[in-house]
Amino acid sequence: MMSFELGKFQTSRPASKKVGGRNISNQRVSVVLEMVFSLQEKGSFSKDDIMSHLGISRSTFFRSLSDVRCYLQEHRPYLEITLDEDKDSYVILDPSKKQ
Repeated sequence: MMSFELGKFQTSRPASKKVGGRNISNQRVSVVLEMVFSLQEKGSFSKDDIMSHLGISRSTFFRSLSDVRCYLQEHRPYLEITLDEDKDSYVILDPSKKQ
């Protein structure tokens, strides 16, 4: 399983936070973090699991996934999130390493 660090977070968070040049709400920050932690702990996450666990819409899921991808593009450009269609789950890949 691949590991990576997120960086430091503030203990008191404002009502919105900039990610990938965009402001996102605390709810979306929670969704983004859930996605990242699922990737770190399990190596993958499914859309349905995230949506049901957090009670979010399909649109919110895909906006949050876009936020994670923007972060990776800016700060970890060697990593990418892709859909593993066989497992219907999103996984993080390092294309520079042979899988």
